[in-house]
Amino acid sequence: MTGNRTIILTGAGAVIPWGAPTTKDITQTLLSDRTFRSYTGQPIGSWIYHKLIGLYHRDPESVNFETIINAIEYLITFFSSKHRESISKFKNLMPAFFVEKDDLWEILWFDKIYKKNNGMWQSHNESSKFYSFWNDADYFFESVLRYFLNLIIQQIEGYSETIDDKPKLNNLLNEFLGSIKNPVGCYTTNYDRIIPAAYKGEMFEGFTKDSEGELKFDLKKVLTDEKSNIYYNLHGSAHYDLDWPGNVKYAPGKFIYNFGD
Repeated sequence: MTGNRTIILTGAGAVIPWGAPTTKDITQTLLSDRTFRSYTGQPIGSWIYHKLIGLYHRDPESVNFETIINAIEYLITFFSSKHRESISKFKNLMPAFFVEKDDLWEILWFDKIYKKNNGMWQSHNESSKFYSFWNDADYFFESVLRYFLNLIIQQIEGYSETIDDKPKLNNLLNEFLGSIKNPVGCYTTNYDRIIPAAYKGEMFEGFTKDSEGELKFDLKKVLTDEKSNIYYNLHGSAHYDLDWPGNVKYAPGKFIYNFGD
């Protein structure tokens, strides 16, 4: 409890009763998907995972889907800084001192791994009808990141859309939250909004409507509001969208599939 607010912190295990996958399940999804791969045919998620395991061999449990996503983001900044020095908003100084390791060519040997279409390499997932095109390593890793995030979002959507099928569980949650007399502060490392969706009361999720009716991030209220029940996604949300040039907007009834555009 802090001030007059009761704090609740939740992680992946909190939403498993609603049908959510475990961290291990999501990680396995990225490890097994073959849309992007090495020249030996190894799925790129598995390739990155085993590289990370080699580095963190003393703590292999720390490597999961979030670690893989983080590694891809580092690769994006490395190559975008190398190839797009004057326009990249993600600055990475390492290309000034290092070149990419030889074993990266296991996944960057595009001519051997993928087909070309109109001068660009192409990847295709028949089951999801997913197509990706790129012409350099930085755009390649952006495609991988976007695709992996969408795989995760699809899993979040799968269990989020069945929340009304679990009235007993939802009632237990409401009874618990209703028993707390102080304002409730819910913080989660998950990417869903199961708790505010199931809760029958009001919860401020960090956004207020602007003059056009769109939900925009409200920093002032986040910093000053001590009376509202709140729910904050610490690692981001499947409902966040980029509002150009760099703001975040929120669509609680929609799952965002264009992340990275």
